[in-house]
Amino acid sequence: MSSAKPTGAENAARTLIAAPQKIYGKAMQAIRMAMASLKPAVVKWIVDSSGMAHGDLAQKMKADVSIVDEWVRTGRTEYDKIRRMARCVKRSETVFLLKAPPVEEDLHDYRTEGGGAGAIGPEDRIRIRRARYAQSAARGMMGMLGADTRPMISDTTSVDDPPEDVAQRELGRPGMDRVGGGPLGFRRLRDSIEARNILVFQEALDAGAVRGVALTGAVPYAIMVNSRDAAESKIFALLHEYGHVLLRKGGTCSEQRRRSDGCAGDQKVEAWCNGFAASAIMPSASFAEERGRLEKEYANARAIVRGLAAKFKTSRYAATVRAMNVPGSALGREYAGLLAVTANRFAAKAAKKKAGGGANGFSSPVDCEISRRGRKFIKLALESYEKKTINSREVIDYLRMDLKHSGELRQKVQTGG
Repeated sequence: MSSAKPTGAENAARTLIAAPQKIYGKAMQAIRMAMASLKPAVVKWIVDSSGMAHGDLAQKMKADVSIVDEWVRTGRTEYDKIRRMARCVKRSETVFLLKAPPVEEDLHDYRTEGGGAGAIGPEDRIRIRRARYAQSAARGMMGMLGADTRPMISDTTSVDDPPEDVAQRELGRPGMDRVGGGPLGFRRLRDSIEARNILVFQEALDAGAVRGVALTGAVPYAIMVNSRDAAESKIFALLHEYGHVLLRKGGTCSEQRRRSDGCAGDQKVEAWCNGFAASAIMPSASFAEERGRLEKEYANARAIVRGLAAKFKTSRYAATVRAMNVPGSALGREYAGLLAVTANRFAAKAAKKKAGGGANGFSSPVDCEISRRGRKFIKLALESYEKKTINSREVIDYLRMDLKHSGELRQKVQTGG
């Protein structure tokens, strides 16, 4: 039995159904052709900025290292392999189509080598890149909303200013008159810094390589601290990076010994930021009194530092820094000898914690997002979406979560939950 011939309407429907498939096929063909001959300088920039050696990247892609070498040299390969590379370095495939590598501002390296701090690893590079992307997104959103992007801080702070005096000045500002300890103290400090038009992010960083980052190359300024740290260590790190913001000298930091080839200027900046953070947590008068009491009770610097850290609810590293810098003690050399030990101690503790929000007691997607991006950035994204200056795709990209959580997000960032 012969089947009936399709009607004109059925033929039209089939044509409409087939059209998107043909358009998609042609588009994919064009993309594959474009990907077959990339700019070698762009491929080299993508590979170099990933922080992975050619051999490591080849192993991750399950390809021979000579193939990766050839891609970087010529820019020519198959589309499927480029897709694999994009997944490995966590870049969008469209980035490979750039005509030239983008001009990126160098992030100054204040880090140190004592205790194993070396090159920034691929995962930390990705997290720093995401923080810079969020900073750029915030700048765009604030511009469209007509909001000021400049930080509400002094324009005149320098490393020649006594860090103790600057700490007292900052503590006198509304919302920061008392630096408390524990998770609540960290949250209050973070909120007070964000109230000054400075973004504060948290990411699970490699504690042996990067402890904090200050991004001052563009406004709004941003700070990133390690979510794996205990609250006391995060408070010190946040204040340290805030010191970098006050000086307008951004970069990557670690609380280890200064490397032998580090310049004197870098050492001075790091010492100033450490002194500022320690002074903000432990005011000199009460600290000197407590240190004097403990020095009469204990015979060694380790026990004194433990007591100071417990008294002021801070890390032993912060207590050691403060004990060194407040004059009037005969144990100054012993405290200096403990500096690298206490730095390595909490770096090792942080390294044992699992990545992500769970290390900080957060469980829900909303709590994790508030922990990661902070209330200021989330409020900005939600306001921009509500005022239609960004679309749903953009707000999902910025917040990295489904819009079904937007109501709970809005409630928690507004009520401080």
